[in-house]
Amino acid sequence: MNNSLLKSGWIHALVMGLIAYPLASIVDKLVAVNEDVNILAFTCLMMLSSSFILLVIAGPGKLTKESLKTPHTWIYGILETITVAVGIMIMVYISATEAAALSRTTAFFALGISLLFLNQPVNKAELIGSGFLIFGFMLVINGMDIPIETKGLVILLIIVKNILQASKKITAEVHKTNRKSKTFKEDLRIVGIVMGVTSVIVSATFVLLAIFQNSYNLTIHQDIPTIMDFLNFETFVLAFISGIILLSLNKYLEFYVSKTLGAKYLMAMASLQLVGVYFLEVILSNFGILEMKVFSPESILALSIIFIGNIIIAMSGFMKDLSFIKRGEKQDTLANLDGNFIEEEDDFDLVKLNLANLLNLYNTDSKKLSTDIEIDRIVLDNIVNYDYGEFKIENKIAKKINDFASQYVATKDKLTKAHNRYYLDHLANSLFKKNELFNLYYLDLNKFKPINDKYGHEAGDHVLAETVAKLNELENFNNLVFRVGEDEFVLLQIGNIEQKLEDLITQTIEVPVEYQEIPLEISTSIGQVSSENYDNLEDMLKDADRLMFEHKKS
Repeated sequence: MNNSLLKSGWIHALVMGLIAYPLASIVDKLVAVNEDVNILAFTCLMMLSSSFILLVIAGPGKLTKESLKTPHTWIYGILETITVAVGIMIMVYISATEAAALSRTTAFFALGISLLFLNQPVNKAELIGSGFLIFGFMLVINGMDIPIETKGLVILLIIVKNILQASKKITAEVHKTNRKSKTFKEDLRIVGIVMGVTSVIVSATFVLLAIFQNSYNLTIHQDIPTIMDFLNFETFVLAFISGIILLSLNKYLEFYVSKTLGAKYLMAMASLQLVGVYFLEVILSNFGILEMKVFSPESILALSIIFIGNIIIAMSGFMKDLSFIKRGEKQDTLANLDGNFIEEEDDFDLVKLNLANLLNLYNTDSKKLSTDIEIDRIVLDNIVNYDYGEFKIENKIAKKINDFASQYVATKDKLTKAHNRYYLDHLANSLFKKNELFNLYYLDLNKFKPINDKYGHEAGDHVLAETVAKLNELENFNNLVFRVGEDEFVLLQIGNIEQKLEDLITQTIEVPVEYQEIPLEISTSIGQVSSENYDNLEDMLKDADRLMFEHKKS
């Protein structure tokens, strides 16, 4: 259970929201108040050092070239650059507190984009959580002490930034090599490559802006670094340390949570950053390292509402994931994409046919089939009741049904649900190859033909099916009953072959079978042989058949 919870990504998200993100925020605050360090130059160098340490730890290996070639890597870098630029523009008009509050509403935008482009449904809890986020967003906007004509621009910039942030996280979620990654080192390698590309794009952008400002002797924005800011020793040291410790951890967690939980739950869990930052500020303010920020009652109310909205969204995702966690599985966040569903009508019809055959084997007991095949009963019922174009079947569901059918329909007798001769050959050959000893009992039912003649074939069929059911209930023969003729059966006894079971078999079969309140009696003749004297099934069957006839004559 604990290992499943770890793999699910929720513990990663908890560490990210409560520890990694808050630590990074505090470092950014400390750097921002340092007049000798330019925050944007620091950010660029931090990305480079993060990429460096991730790639050093991961080393060369799989998915390196593929990660460089995939468009998702470059899209992520471009989105990061634009997000930073828009963030600079926003800070001109609003305070850091207001910006932090508004950025925590990104989960709402992630929900919308996930719904539109990833076909991820939104449940009631997520709608309620979104309502809280919108209300909190409006409170923050309403409380801004800026001219009314400026608020429209700020709202637009905030929406653009949040869409960019959500798009960036969704890019990490759908990143092809990130989803292919199976090991910790592969995870680090992919994140290292993405951060390397991102740092190059971001750094190149701001270096070009610095050159442009210097060449034309103008200031586009006061925070845009100069060339000397990139060469500042203190900036380099701070960025290197922060990059290898904090940003590399943050980005690893971000990419892992993106592919396991999805962007919308990642952004919801990121709201825990508010709690983590608060406690870190309390601790640092006690040591005089950082001045504790005092929030107005309005800010506290808005932040609380936004926080509650995010927690509602996160908890709805956790509760949805709980069944996967208990089964030791990870939920596929992209399961609803069109590419994950059957597209061809012939494939759809094959699944319906296989399911119909399985239900026939299970006597139309869809509840039991649902349990054995581990597919929701409602899904099975929908496949039965709907035609192509009316219902979509997931590829993974189709594969489960087809594989299960190929294993059971192809190996079982339709009438009695006993295994057929093909499966007897397969299993016996396997036992011979493994040198595993077994006993074979060849059965021919007595008094069966009179039942068919007197009561009809339906009565006979009923007797055969009930006989197989009774034999399957015997511990020694559970799932080892084979129909090899009309009223002829083979039983295999694997293990404990010194124990002979002819009497047990005879007593079981001689218990009358009820048909329309009429007790129908049969008996059986048995021939038994042991594999220790044989090297193939054919010879065993021939001798067992001969012994059975001798028993019948006697």
